[in-house]
Formats: sequence, structure tokens, C-alpha cells
Amino acid sequence: MIAPFATRVSALTFTVIDMNPFRALSLALVLFLPLLARAAPVEFSFKLKPTDGNPFGRLVWAEVVTPDGRTLFLPAYLSAKDTWSVRARAAALGEYRLGAVKETTAEGLLVREAKRLGSGKFTVKQVAAPRGGIGIDPRNPRRFAFADGTPYVPLGANLAWANGPREAYFPAAFAKFQQTGLNWSRVWMCHWGGTNLDWLEKAPSPAPGTLDLGVATFWDSIIESAEEHGIHLQLVLQHHGQWSTGANPNWEINPWNAANGGFLRSPAAFFSDPKARALTKLKYRYIVARWGYSPAIMAWELFNEAMWTDARNGSPAENAAVAAWHGEMADFIRGLDVERHLVTTSDDYLDQPLYARMDYYQPHLYASHLVPSARWFDPPAAALDRPVFYGETGEDNDPRVAGGPKHGGPLTLPLLWSSLMADAAAPAQYWYTEDALKNGLLPHFATLARYFRENGLDHRSDLASFSAVVESAEQVPLVIEPALNWRQGRGPVVTLPLDGREVPAHGAIPRHFVNADPASGQKYPGRVALRLDYPQAATAKIRLVGSGADGASFRLLLDGATVAEHTFPATGTRQPGGKLVEFPLPISAGPHELVLENPHGPDWFELGGIDTGLTCSPLAAVGRRAADRVCLWVWHRQGVYSKNGATPVAGRIDVDALAAGRWRVTWWDLVAGAPLPATERSHPGGTFHLPTPPIGRHAAVSLELLTR
Repeated sequence: MIAPFATRVSALTFTVIDMNPFRALSLALVLFLPLLARAAPVEFSFKLKPTDGNPFGRLVWAEVVTPDGRTLFLPAYLSAKDTWSVRARAAALGEYRLGAVKETTAEGLLVREAKRLGSGKFTVKQVAAPRGGIGIDPRNPRRFAFADGTPYVPLGANLAWANGPREAYFPAAFAKFQQTGLNWSRVWMCHWGGTNLDWLEKAPSPAPGTLDLGVATFWDSIIESAEEHGIHLQLVLQHHGQWSTGANPNWEINPWNAANGGFLRSPAAFFSDPKARALTKLKYRYIVARWGYSPAIMAWELFNEAMWTDARNGSPAENAAVAAWHGEMADFIRGLDVERHLVTTSDDYLDQPLYARMDYYQPHLYASHLVPSARWFDPPAAALDRPVFYGETGEDNDPRVAGGPKHGGPLTLPLLWSSLMADAAAPAQYWYTEDALKNGLLPHFATLARYFRENGLDHRSDLASFSAVVESAEQVPLVIEPALNWRQGRGPVVTLPLDGREVPAHGAIPRHFVNADPASGQKYPGRVALRLDYPQAATAKIRLVGSGADGASFRLLLDGATVAEHTFPATGTRQPGGKLVEFPLPISAGPHELVLENPHGPDWFELGGIDTGLTCSPLAAVGRRAADRVCLWVWHRQGVYSKNGATPVAGRIDVDALAAGRWRVTWWDLVAGAPLPATERSHPGGTFHLPTPPIGRHAAVSLELLTR
């Protein structure tokens, strides 16, 4: 998330307001979820003779003998003065024993005389995580699974750092997540959250290469609480602000900055400087040694939003250094981590070489039109070689709020429900979690979690994303709105249906158009080509709503012929949401290509939208389907963005190519938070016509094949 660290939301409040009986039922029914057993790790401690130099720099190892006679060779960590500890997962019942203690030195790997603190034996009476850790599903490389083969789909939200009393924050938050039916969260190592091992906020930071044991103890409590409540963590080791002078910069106060007595002259040097890489490896070794036992950790996330660091936006050599750093650190962690936790990083551009050694992709989503964007990936998720899901998402850049707060308000639920129907490894994970909970959305998260599990979305990878046609007597203008917000890339070619279906490709339409002249060196799109098949002649209207301070050009082409041009004069100030400029465009029936471009710049213009001149149903529907099940989220195009919705409208959803048989149909009231009584219908095969109840905001429905 791009947000200054000093800008914080209020302390986390879990009060659930207006909890009617239906919502209470929805919340109660998720309590059956299987918990991640909280079993203490196998832990041994011992003292070593002190040596000169930095004790955190000592590479101490310990052998741990398992009940079945295997010997684990594990990194040990400094836990107190001259005291080291080693932790192993309690993976089997029986007795574990501490074996030899060794140390890597300039002379090689040497056995050390260690004074054991305790008996050197540990009896496990409760196994941790019988399903094992989370990895890539060997049956489907785009999905996750536990070691025993049980599918795992992350469903949760971000709790990046504690607000208010830190000791109570995560236990309370994870308990509420568990009650709501959530199983995932993302927590940062950041100095303002009291979770950065080598950078403190209100006290002198440890010298480079040393770590704060008080922070480590706080992390013990976070990990233990996550284990207790069945929450799997994506643990973020670095964030972009540490190594940025532009996006949320913390470089000015970074203790490694030479201006503050450190050793780095620039933030970009973090990725290439030998000392920085060596000290970072020492920290990562400590992290794996102390918490690598934990089944609560889904993944080590090397960086939050690497794309905002100075190096990623620097020279080709600096960008290459970022990729090399990621590969080096990923391999280093894997060489230590006997539990084989996943390794990832977050960067919005999936073609970046920094992803080469990552186990899955982690883009973030802050688009201008979240409903289609939540189901859009570039490249498409189905074309990728590994899992992908949005690890962060929020409403910052989407203008569609008809009353109510921007964060944790009317846009939140449409975003989450749309993402639930995406062809991704998991739904999008919300960023402004505290706002959502403070504003009473907890019961709605619980409803989504219940629908998610009762319809198999938590374990079925065969449910493919699709969009259905919705027919209704009432009609509204069919408007194409921009979705992409300041994302680098070439001008896309987008094929859109004009029958009211909502396809993920809509998410590729840019909001801002920069200078399309290749000589300008711009990295952002300067054009878009829309392929539209008009069912009848109509007059479209292209609406532009602003421009950059230096002015911009606009050209509109229909089937290769220029039909309109416009120049935005330089004003000295950017003009977003300025005076509307509208271009009418008669279009005949049949297929057409409509191109919007900024041919000469020099600055950008902003697309407000394209009224196609056609109409469609006020209701829209997207879903996921397989031969025996269909899941659909249905929304009112205007009412979904308002807390109170619009005047309810009924329609008919056409689900094509549905198998013959007897189907159970269950509608879900997403306001009350519960399913309605199910009905059954016999279907001869082919298109299934599903009448909707009156919908003023949104609803969900599931179809289950009972008999053929």
C-alpha cells in the first residue's frame, strides 16, 4: 500500500453494530472451521563461550533428533546474552533430543562445547499442523495446498501493523478473524509498528548487523497468536519506503543511511552493496531460525511493493540488481528453511525478472474501477505458471462512492465479491481492514466466508470464472468506464461484449493517456483500441474530464479513420475532473474498432467514460462454474455503490450450456447475511433461465446439480 507511515487509522475496534439474528447466525456458522493446532515448538537452549565481535554474526547450528530417528540440522539464534536457542516444528509425537552444536567459522564447520539449559529432551504430546505446511499444489501449479494434499485458499485481509496497545492488538484481531471465517493475514516488519528487528521508532536502532531482542519477543507473541487462531501469515520482511526517496520515503531516517551514521550512500545501493546483502542475510537467518518452525507462516514476502523502490525505478543495472537480490535472498532462505515455506514478493508487474525465483505472484490493486479490475490480471491468471492473487486492495482511486466513507464503505463489498469470482488462487485481500471493521462490515465478511466454503470455493480449482447475460424489462445506459490507474504498459487492445456481460478485460482500459509518441519515452499507455460489435446503429459519446498541466492532444479513430481531434491547452496546473469535453460518434451496426489516443502529448488527458449509445439491464452478474455447480454474484449497476442501494429491479440470468438434471437453487441475501430457502428445478439441458429476486444493491446465488 502506498500510504505514509505517519498516516494511521484509528485503533482497531471490533464492535459489531446492528447485528440482527440472520447476521449472528452467519457469524456463528463459521465457528466450525478447523483450527490450526497450537502446539509449542520443540525448543532447546544452550550457552556458548563468548567470542570477539558481533554475536548475531555467529553462524551457530544445532542437531535435533526426531522421534523417528532422523536428524535435523537447524540454524540456531541468539536468544539472550551468550545463549542460543533452536526451534523445530512439533511434527510427530514422541521424544526429540538435542544433538551436537556446531558453528561455521573461517576454519570450517566446528563442533562447539555447549552448556545445555535443561535436559536436552523434549516430549511432544500434541502435533502441530497435522496437514503440514502450505506449498504449491502438485496437482495444479496455480493453486496452494497443505503438505497432505488438502487444498488451501487464502481468505483474509491485511493487518500490517498494530495500532493502539501492541500487546493486545494481534490476539484480538486474529480471534475476530477466526470467528469471521478468515484464514490469512499479512503483517509487516516496519519500524513504526514496533516489528522491525533492526530499526526502532522511539529508541536508538541497533548497530548494523545486530537485532533487537525485545522486537523478536513481540514477534513470538504474533506468531503464537496466529497459530492459536488458525491464521496463516504472509510475513513481509522489507517495505519500499525503507529504500525510496519518492514513494512514502523513509530513506531520510533510515539508520543505514550514511547521513545518519550508516554505510549506504543511496537507497538503491541496498540491493547491490556487499555489506548490505551480507547483513540482510544475517537478519533473514535469524528470522528463519526463530520462526521457521511455525506452520502459521504461509510465506516469507521479501518486499512490499518493490516497484516503488528507487532501484526498481532506476537504471537498467539497478533494476537488474533488484532481480538478482531477490533471487539470492530466496535461495538463501530456502537453504535454511527445513519446513520449506513459500517465498514471494509484491510487485504489480508480473513480467519483472524479480519474480523469477518467487513461488507465487503478489500484485496489488488500487484501480479506478474495482469491480472488473478485481478479476483482471496481466497476463491472465489462467496463463500464468504459478499462483497469483491480489495481496492488497483498496478503494483509493475508484470514484464510485454514493455517500458513506471511501475506505471500509460502499465500495468494499463489491470489490471483495467480484474478486471471489476471479480465476485466481485467492480472492483479493483488503487493505483498510480496520476501517471495514470499525464501519460494521464484519458480518458481511462472515457472509462472504460462509458462501465461500459452502460452495466449495475454498477447495475447488475447477470452478472457472465467467460472466452471464442478465435480461430485464428496465434498461440503463451501457457505459464503458476506465479502470486502469497509472499503470505502466503498452496501449491495450480490448474486446468488450455489448450485451451487458462484465468481462475481466474491462480492467485493462486506462484512465490516463500519456504521450503515445515512442520518442517521448513514456512508459504509460497512450492509446487504447476497443473492439466492439454493435447490435444496432447508435451514437456513442466519448467523455474526457481533465488533462495534465502541460496540455495534451486527443485523437479518436473509428476503423482506422480519424473522426475527432482535440487539444488541451497548457494551464500550468493539472486539471483532473475539469470541464467535460464530449465527442458524439455515430456508429453503424456491426464490428468496429474504436481507438482513443494521445498522439503528441506533451502531458496526459483523463478519460471519463464512453456512453455506447446502447442500453443494458441494471443488473449484472459474474461467477464461477463447473459441470455440477454454478456460483454467481449479482449486482445493481448503480445501487451497489450506495449503502442503501437503488430501487430494486428483478431480471433473468441466462446461464448457458448447463447440464441436464435436477438443480438446487439457493439465493443469498447479502444484506441480511444468510441464504434463503432453496428451491429445486428440473432442467433439460442448454441455457438455464434463472429469475432473480428484486435486487437494489447485490445478492449471490448458487446452483448445485443433484441428479442427472
